Amino acid sequence: THRPPELPASMPGWEQAAAKLTHGLLYICLLVMPLVGFLASNFTKYGVNYFGIKIGPFFAENQAMRDGLQEVHELLSYVLIVLIVVHVVAALKHLLVDRDQVFQRMLPGGSRG
Repeated sequence: THRPPELPASMPGWEQAAAKLTHGLLYICLLVMPLVGFLASNFTKYGVNYFGIKIGPFFAENQAMRDGLQEVHELLSYVLIVLIVVHVVAALKHLLVDRDQVFQRMLPGGSRG
């Protein structure tokens, strides 16, 4: 719900585009990955056990559908790991190389502008 602060004007256009793409893909993975895992679990006879609360199954057992969704879930986990590594490396670059205060904006109480 909070818009991120504008990126520094000193950042090259390709870095700004890469930052926006990476952030967008991170959010997509964080939303889609659990949903796909939830759906995959609901194509088994077990459904989901969420902190002791049984949810589902909502669909008939279907091993092929479960396996396909599980493959997507696993692929998204690898994409998420790569995006996290890219994000951390970029943050460290801003802290140690560019020294442009972008890293400090990520910290609690950091500058918003």
